[in-house]
Amino acid sequence: MKKVLLCGASHGSNFGDSLFVYMFKKSLENSGKDFDILFTQASEHSKETLNIEAASFKDILNSEGMIYISGGYFGESHEETLKGSVQRFRRYFSYGLLMIIKRKPIAIIGVGAGPFKRKFLRKAAVNLFNKAKVVSVRDDVSKEYMLSYGVKNAIEVTSDSAQVIDTKEFGIKNSKNYFFDNVKLNNRKKVLVHLNTTGGGDLYNNIVIKAILETLGVKEEYGFILTTDSIVDPSYLKSIYKQFPENRTVIYNFENPIDFLNIIESVDSIITPKLHVGILGSTYGKPVVSFPIHPGKTERYYHQIGYPEHCKSLFELNLNDAKNMILNNISKEITLNENIRYSAQRNFVLLDKFTNEYL
Repeated sequence: MKKVLLCGASHGSNFGDSLFVYMFKKSLENSGKDFDILFTQASEHSKETLNIEAASFKDILNSEGMIYISGGYFGESHEETLKGSVQRFRRYFSYGLLMIIKRKPIAIIGVGAGPFKRKFLRKAAVNLFNKAKVVSVRDDVSKEYMLSYGVKNAIEVTSDSAQVIDTKEFGIKNSKNYFFDNVKLNNRKKVLVHLNTTGGGDLYNNIVIKAILETLGVKEEYGFILTTDSIVDPSYLKSIYKQFPENRTVIYNFENPIDFLNIIESVDSIITPKLHVGILGSTYGKPVVSFPIHPGKTERYYHQIGYPEHCKSLFELNLNDAKNMILNNISKEITLNENIRYSAQRNFVLLDKFTNEYL
C-alpha cells in the first residue's frame, strides 16, 4: 500500500476546506488504487467528521508523493502578520519542500495563488510550482501572479473544485426540505445570514448586519437562518440573534460540512463574508451577496463566473453600498455555465493523471 500525503487546510473545521478534504479523499478512494491516504494535519473535528488520519513524521518521510489539494492557498491573507506568514510556511510549504529534497513527486491541484508580499513565501511557492509534476490554479489571476514571480512550469487554469460537489462522483444526497420545518420560517423566503467570526468582525456587524436589518429585516416575507461556517462558541450567534426579529429568525449551529451543504441547498438566498459559502450557493443556483473578508480571491471568483456585482470587499464598503447590493441581488439567482463546471472537473482529471503517471 502506497502512502500518499495530502496537504490542504484540514487543521480546523472550516466548511469549504472540509469539503475539499472530503472530495480529494473520495476521488483517491474511488481510483481503484491501493493508497494509504494521509494528511499533513488533521484536527479532531476533521478526524471525526471526515474520517481522515494525520501523518506521523515517519509517514511523511515514507510517503511516495504529495498532493497540494484545493484549500491550500498559495498567497497571503488580508494584512497577514509575520507570525501568520511563518505559520503558513510551516503549515503548507515546508512539506512540499521536504518532498523535493527527497526527490518525491508533488502535485498542486486547484489552488488559489498570490499575491505574496513576503519574499521567503514567494520564493518557496515558486520553487514548489516549478518542481511540481502537475499544476492547476483556480483562476487566471492566480496564474498571472505565479508567472510574474518567475514560475516556468506549465500552469493549467481550471476553476474551484467545490463546484462539482453535486455530481454522482461524490455521492452526496441532498434534501430540498432539510431542517426547515420550523414554524418561524414557514411560507417565508429563507435567507442564510453567514456571520463573520474572523478578521473584520466588528465592521461586518456594523455595516452588513445593520444593512440586512434595515432592508430585509423590515419585510415580513423574509425569514433568517443565522450561522457560521465553522464551530464557534454558540454565545456569539445568540448575541447577533437578539438583533433580528425573533418571530422569523433561527440559529443553525455548524457541526459538519455535509449537513451545512444541505442547509445551503435548502435556502432561498445567501449573504456571506466567505468564499466557499458563496461558491456552494452559486453551485446550487442561489442568489448570493458577498461581502468578503478575503477580498482578493473572493472578488476574482465572482468576476470569473460573470457576477461581479454580487461581491464587494468588506473593507471598501459603506452602509448604503451594502443596502443597495442586498436589495438589487437578493433575488437574482446565479447560474454557473458548463465551462465553469468542466474546468472544475479538470482538477480531478489532473489528480488521476498524477496518480497514474507518478504514483
